Amino acid sequence: MSDPYGNPYGQPYGQPNPYGAGGGGAYGAPPGGGFPNQQPKTDGVSVASFVLSLLCCTGLLGLILGFVGLSRTKGGKRKGRGFAIAGIVLGLLGTIALVATIIAVATGGLKGLLPTAVNDLKDGECITADGLAEDDGGVTNIKVVDCDQEHDGQVIGTKKLTSSEAADYDFESQEDILDSCTPMLDGGENALVADPQYYLIALTQQEKPSSGDQVACIITLRNGDPLDKKLP
Repeated sequence: MSDPYGNPYGQPYGQPNPYGAGGGGAYGAPPGGGFPNQQPKTDGVSVASFVLSLLCCTGLLGLILGFVGLSRTKGGKRKGRGFAIAGIVLGLLGTIALVATIIAVATGGLKGLLPTAVNDLKDGECITADGLAEDDGGVTNIKVVDCDQEHDGQVIGTKKLTSSEAADYDFESQEDILDSCTPMLDGGENALVADPQYYLIALTQQEKPSSGDQVACIITLRNGDPLDKKLP
């Protein structure tokens, strides 16, 4: 039907613009000028959860961030839900392992697995060590073990050195060692030292100790055989 006002296109004046209010929108464009079928972004928190759960001592943080990432990726709002789930699982395992290690250290459960410093040795402890039987001063890799299993020696006396004692420390002979260790020992321990089958060794943290360093007097079998029980 022709326009009664003579409009050659047959469209009455005042009809809404088919391109939208601004005249610039494209057909099919969502409100606000966005792009149709736009993919959600990967959630950074979920990725961080996965990474932290793989690192030492940050498993708990990875576990917490995993739950946050799980919430942020719910319903497909963001990608990365798999990272969040992996962060939760690995973070939980890492946290359990960390707690178990702390408990083991606190209760002595790692005895015999980790080296012990001479300054940390205690009277009555049994030890294994590399070079203990050679008596060449090169004792390393000292580990505290149960006295009912084979061991290289037993600590029978310890003493913190004063500054003057540390300055004068030079135990190159068995006589020097006996002179230093004997005052620390009781009657039974002195009897062991006098027994020819046993040999007394004095150890310090470093070859030339400092004030406050400990000297540990250790008894072992003279023939180098291991001990298998706690000595009286």
